[in-house]
Amino acid sequence: MPSVVGMLEERELAARVRTEALREEADRVLAALADSESEWREWVIARQRVDVVLREGSVVPVLPEPESPGGVVEAAAAAAADAVPTPAAGASGAVVPGVVSGKPVRTVPVWAPGLDRGVLRENYRAVVEVLVTAAEAGGVSMTRSCPEIAVALGMEVTKNNIEGRVRHVAKRLVERGWLVEPVQGRFRLADGPAAAS
Repeated sequence: MPSVVGMLEERELAARVRTEALREEADRVLAALADSESEWREWVIARQRVDVVLREGSVVPVLPEPESPGGVVEAAAAAAADAVPTPAAGASGAVVPGVVSGKPVRTVPVWAPGLDRGVLRENYRAVVEVLVTAAEAGGVSMTRSCPEIAVALGMEVTKNNIEGRVRHVAKRLVERGWLVEPVQGRFRLADGPAAAS
């Protein structure tokens, strides 16, 4: 007759094997989800850009024939400036980031002097504020990892929260000049936003 301990060990082993298989499946699904979300964001951005161009009735400008090599650069810069939609002015006359031709745009504005973190959507602003607090506590060079940011935001430290809700936001803020990633996976305020805080 098998011992009780032996039967428990068999069931424990079966449960462990099942758990590891489910964990591998969950990791595969989360990786596929991250890839799918990334592709989705790219299509959303592409559609938004096309929409802006169509709304503005923009046509690719014909560059004038430059007289010198320096003129090529100047002509290209002028054409690019004409093709880029300009942000609309608010009631006070100040430029309103995230608004193009009076219509809201759900993008992260590129950081520029005078921009306050209040222009960011709530989830982006929350990550910046965690790093502002870190900078105030330990100097501008103070960095935080995604799990540390998640904890500071009161999130449960899960792969979904770390990858989907913190790392994605932090990486986007790096792209737009609000944060820097001096070491892989660790973030801090960029010099401009740090000085403005």
